[in-house]
Amino acid sequence: GARIAASPPGTCGGCSSERAEGGRDGYGARQKATTFLERIGPLRYNRRWVSWRGKEKSNPQGSSASSRIQAPSGFRDSDQPIFGVGEVVSSAFQIRGTVAKVETGQVFEAWDMMLERTVALKAGWRDAGTPPLLPEVRVTRSVVGPCAVTVFGLGNYKSIEYAVAERVVGETLADRVAATSGAGVALVEALEILCRLATSLTAVHGAHLWLRDLTPDTVLITEAGRLVLGRFSLSQVRAGSAEGICFAPEVITGIYDPNDAIAGAAIDLYHLGCIAVELIAGRAPYLGDSMKATLFNHVHVRPSVLASMRGDVPVELSDLVAELLAKQAERRPSSAADVAAQLETIRVRVAGARRTVRVLIVDDDSERVRPLWSVVRRAHARAVVDAARDSADAVTKLRRDRPDVVIVNIAPSAGSMSGLEVCMYLHGLDEARGTMLVAMADRMQPGDASLLAHLGVPFALSRDAGGYGAVTDL
Repeated sequence: GARIAASPPGTCGGCSSERAEGGRDGYGARQKATTFLERIGPLRYNRRWVSWRGKEKSNPQGSSASSRIQAPSGFRDSDQPIFGVGEVVSSAFQIRGTVAKVETGQVFEAWDMMLERTVALKAGWRDAGTPPLLPEVRVTRSVVGPCAVTVFGLGNYKSIEYAVAERVVGETLADRVAATSGAGVALVEALEILCRLATSLTAVHGAHLWLRDLTPDTVLITEAGRLVLGRFSLSQVRAGSAEGICFAPEVITGIYDPNDAIAGAAIDLYHLGCIAVELIAGRAPYLGDSMKATLFNHVHVRPSVLASMRGDVPVELSDLVAELLAKQAERRPSSAADVAAQLETIRVRVAGARRTVRVLIVDDDSERVRPLWSVVRRAHARAVVDAARDSADAVTKLRRDRPDVVIVNIAPSAGSMSGLEVCMYLHGLDEARGTMLVAMADRMQPGDASLLAHLGVPFALSRDAGGYGAVTDL
């Protein structure tokens, strides 16, 4: 179009006068060319006619932005969202913001003006070949349980298909693990998550569906502890792994039948075992220098024993995870329901053995220890509190009692070590695996919390900023 507009009279975008007058090549006459351009105008953009990325790449460097072809709103390559903030869709849903941009569409947070509630609204792309949302909605509705969002309905607005579902907010399991700085989440919490995840897989398999790419990135955990699987979140959560790779050995080697229901369930159980290791040990079961090395390890290397990676893991849980990570699919547990039942039994036993909460306070000032001791005992009915005056005493009591929480005063003087050195030393002990380390000071400087988190101490509290209340929350 730019070439035609710039051409002198009697020519057609650089073509010879003979062609402009009606030559043998293509459209010939200017009128025909103009009619053709109008026919594929902005209201009819289609990937068969226009490749937005291709057009931009074909522009010479240094060309002005105004000369580039920009994808209109609603297309995958557009810089503009499908719906703008404040726009009202179908006279019912007011857009509040963007949640995610995924392969099949764009997800927004919206306000349901009729029922006065916050919802998630997923709009499909206008690009040719984009799958409709109806199959995804039907699959999501077929899974019964909290692992799938509730779908409220489908609609069409300005020729754009959209689906409305409940809005879920939280963090992924990958974020939860990353917050522990490699120490892994508390054992009781990890068992609760694994129980819910195994129950979710039971619901998915009961609907004759299989995930095959279950990873910590694809599982959302809400503040209330609810787990939502990305495949059934209408894309509020990543539906597939970031690498797009299934790590089950039989898939890597290509010796499984994708239509076999038993094989699909076994693949999901293998990924459940990988998540169990990551939750408890704080890292993935197999790590390689490259993706090729990681895949090789999944196929050929025997996984480390979970009980040897963390001291408070019961043997029965370690054995169950080893069965989930078996290289041969037939050696894994028979079903997700069976795994859920075993995990629940282990969880009850572990919770019963940990009826008390043991807290160790490391501080050489009895005037500071006394109020903190009282706060902890008022915060938990079965709290057992002990105190250590220096690092040597702290190590002795940590090895003897295996406390659940260690609160360290990081004042300059705490015996032969400073409080900061005590934190670093305790974090490196095998006996401190699974122990929550808390640093406390009369006043925390702005950079102290980030430094302590880097050293493996995730909680930094200041007495002059409600630190005792934060201890109660912990």
